[in-house]
Amino acid sequence: MMRSKIFHFISIILIVFQITESNAQQNTELLKSVLENNLTLRQVKLNAEYQSVGGYQGIAPQGLELEAGYFPGSGSVVKNTFNVTQRFDFPTIYKKQLDVARANKDVKEIGVVQFQMNLMVQVQQTAIEYVYAKRSLDTLKIRLQDAENLLDAFTRMFDQGDANRLEVNKIKLQLVTIKEMYRTTERKLNNLASQLVQLNGGKEVNFENIDYPADLLIDSVEYFSRLSEVDPNITYSKMNEQLMQNKLKVSKHQNLPGFLVGYGYEGTDNERFSGVRFGLNIPLWQNAKKTETAKVGVLVSKQKTEAITSVIENELVQNYKSYNQLKQSLDSYRNTLDNLKSVGLLKKSLELGHISLIEYLLELTYFYDATDKLMKFEMEKSKAIATLNRYKYLDI
Repeated sequence: MMRSKIFHFISIILIVFQITESNAQQNTELLKSVLENNLTLRQVKLNAEYQSVGGYQGIAPQGLELEAGYFPGSGSVVKNTFNVTQRFDFPTIYKKQLDVARANKDVKEIGVVQFQMNLMVQVQQTAIEYVYAKRSLDTLKIRLQDAENLLDAFTRMFDQGDANRLEVNKIKLQLVTIKEMYRTTERKLNNLASQLVQLNGGKEVNFENIDYPADLLIDSVEYFSRLSEVDPNITYSKMNEQLMQNKLKVSKHQNLPGFLVGYGYEGTDNERFSGVRFGLNIPLWQNAKKTETAKVGVLVSKQKTEAITSVIENELVQNYKSYNQLKQSLDSYRNTLDNLKSVGLLKKSLELGHISLIEYLLELTYFYDATDKLMKFEMEKSKAIATLNRYKYLDI
């Protein structure tokens, strides 16, 4: 119920900004699979259902009280008694308790939505890191091959007296560095793959279909600031605030008197008495301080809602600004790479003797650094997109 309300509001915002979702969300297959197989999500759903059902316990009146007595007298007279009693709280309490149970159910439902959204962001972020590690490994594989080929060439030149030991050692040092980076990246890739399988409940993942998410469809800080209105974390806090208000109402009504009605019978061998019994239960002490405690609970929940709303609104705007900064950095490094010589041109210049080996390795280092930073900015930008699009993951 709460989930449908959230996405109804998101659709309204999309209409207001006249946005159509023409680009499909990336990694949808993986996200759907995790939603189906994730063991922790299953546990969260079952626990929420258990606590929701448990919230309705104790709302009905207590069961009937049956009493019977057998009292032999000093002579041959025997007295028998029998009583049936039903106790009731003040009638309005049951309605207020039902409101508490329903509010508790809403809180548990939105708690599941909250967990699901955070899980989807975690999966998407892990998938993005996997793509980054995979692309880095592919790049390092090419660099490793180039370094090995260069070492072979200069080793032959050294044997022929056309290169010196210093040049060969520099290439060996570069090769060792690339090999270590390759092994480290390979371990990281395997670890990320294991994490995705674990998030998928231990079931296989189709890694071939994993990619960076599509770029943002909406480029407006106003849009992302308004999304705070449907944030499950804020909604959870508001629902909890409503729950505390309902509990306050119950505590107030518990100060009203309770009732008991019943049937009573007393009889001896010669006489019998029967009739209706009626009584009041006036709560003088058992509810002391309950109302004051409930009032404090309402105040605390309101302050929590205000605090979390402020934090999330600011977070959404800052995430959007961070995304734009990453976008600018990405464009800057792309321009830098365009101005640098490609690896192919550097190789050609080295072969023709236009540059020395030292110059070649230095230029190659500049090129590698720029390429690595470009790939990192692509990864960080994709993570920012995943964070900004987190509400859409609930509608998968």
